[in-house]
Amino acid sequence: MKTTLSLTLIALALIFVQCSGKGQEPEPIPEEKEEEPGSVAQKFGGSWTSFRPSLFHDGASVEGENFIVYSDKSSQAWRETILGLAEESFLDIKTNFGLEDSDFRFVSTQPNRKIHILTNYDQYNRAEAYRDGLIMRSKDGPNFFGDHETWHKVFQHEITHVVEFLIIGIFDHSWANAVWMREGFANYGARNHRIQTVAQLAEWREKMKAVEGGGNPIEIKLWGDFPASVISNNTTTEYYGFFELAVRYLLDEEKGNGTSFEDLKAYFDDLGAGVDRDTAFRNHFGMTMTTFKNNFWALMERYLED
Repeated sequence: MKTTLSLTLIALALIFVQCSGKGQEPEPIPEEKEEEPGSVAQKFGGSWTSFRPSLFHDGASVEGENFIVYSDKSSQAWRETILGLAEESFLDIKTNFGLEDSDFRFVSTQPNRKIHILTNYDQYNRAEAYRDGLIMRSKDGPNFFGDHETWHKVFQHEITHVVEFLIIGIFDHSWANAVWMREGFANYGARNHRIQTVAQLAEWREKMKAVEGGGNPIEIKLWGDFPASVISNNTTTEYYGFFELAVRYLLDEEKGNGTSFEDLKAYFDDLGAGVDRDTAFRNHFGMTMTTFKNNFWALMERYLED
């Protein structure tokens, strides 16, 4: 009997486009499938609601130390493979940021403090993270095109999202973080450091000079803050490299802002406690987000000069 996996998304479907490679466009969200008689909606948190589409798995889960993997039609071998990859990525992220299991706030209804993965064979061609897990296309399905490097960057990006959500902890506060910080942190956790030179910075500013906000990534606190032309052209993820650069600067104690991941974690903890975003940012990074935005280009030019 199939079981419906009903999820509430935190990270939007745009995440997949960010690293999707080969210019692939995500498929339209399919229509809601009717549940088979006797099927049960699997719930992962007390306050979550269903979203479209409902995604199915066959109940044959594979469980590791930190993850439970589900799929609709993927092979047993692939389920075990992605489980191993998830455990490796999670350990890399924890080691990179000095995190302990005690830093994560799981919901009481989540079995054994495990992160859930739905690896889709063919029902949903997107990668997304939510409060306690993620959705990822399987490598043995028709939506995998041999783009191994892209797939792995996206995978670790999504796991980093889950790490952030688990640090913040409170579901209602997960949206408090700015989009530029959330996506920049996820790319940083995936070691996806695209922007390395002043020339790349100059090229971006020239390209975006006629666009509202001039391409300044700190402008993007909410998804609706992306300029209309960027949304209509489906190029929001071109900002992601600059989101990551901003986070990299904040976490660089030597060449950057002089702050570290401990300050970022304290910022996340404040968001979880209900402190407003701008106050939390000022408390832990020594400036307001507005000051960071206004001085962003000059700060980044100096940061990338060496």
